[in-house]
This record gives sequence, C-alpha cells and structure tokens, in this order.
Amino acid sequence: MVLYCYTTALDGADISLSLGKAMHIQQFPSWEVTDETLLLACLLHDIGTTDKNIKGTLMSFEFYGGLIALDLLHKQHKAPIEQAESVAEVIIRHQDIGNVGTITTLGLLIQLATIFGGSGPCCS
Repeated sequence: MVLYCYTTALDGADISLSLGKAMHIQQFPSWEVTDETLLLACLLHDIGTTDKNIKGTLMSFEFYGGLIALDLLHKQHKAPIEQAESVAEVIIRHQDIGNVGTITTLGLLIQLATIFGGSGPCCS
C-alpha cells in the first residue's frame, strides 16, 4: 500500500479527495455522497490548522474549523444548511476515531481518507 504525506492543508485536501473518491467508487458505490459535498469537506477539513485560525481560538482546530466552515458555506455563500452542517460535522469529527456511536457516510469517507493520507513515513 502506498501511503502519502502532506505538508500543507491544500496537499491534505487533494490527497483526501483522491482517496475519498476512490474509496467511494471502488468500495462503497451504493453510498449517497455528492461529489460537491465530498469536495467541500476535503477542501475545508483542515481549515482550522491555518496559521491565522490556529492562533484565533483556544478550541481544537477541528471544532473551530467546523464553525468556520459552517459560517463560510451557509452564511457567506448561501449553501443549503444540510450541506453546510454535513461538512461542518465532518470537519469536527474527521479525527474522532472510535468504536462507539454512529457517523455519516461522508464522515467515514473523510476519516478513512485522512487516516490513509496522513500516515506515511514522513508524517510523525
């Protein structure tokens, strides 16, 4: 298995999108995930890690990033609330790996993509 390593949030978005879309097509084709929402979740999943945002709060980057994405998508760009909330939840939970509870299909795709995309030998 080839594992990837990224150094910027944009690299992470690219890798997460590639892996997430490949898993969706090859392993979970019956899951109802739109390409647009998958793209938004991948592009924004590390928005809380930018220099400005990491210093802008005492919250975790996942929670702050989810709030930023919700505001950006719904309030600023008038995305449907269902899409904006879905993306925000994915951002908040994308590193919340556990064996109790439930998660959306989009959330699981992003979790898997970030696990496989951020676990290469240079990612320590």
